[in-house]
Amino acid sequence: MGAITSMQDALAQMKLGVIPPAKMTFAELKTILGFDDYYQTESKYTD
Repeated sequence: MGAITSMQDALAQMKLGVIPPAKMTFAELKTILGFDDYYQTESKYTD
């Protein structure tokens, strides 16, 4: 539920024209979501 509240707060700020600061970089997000592992596995099956 905390994630939903955080999203609602961020959206409310954006509606007022305030851009909330990023909590992490896109590279960190990709790592957390497992994209790095996915790309490494994918490379085994592509040229």
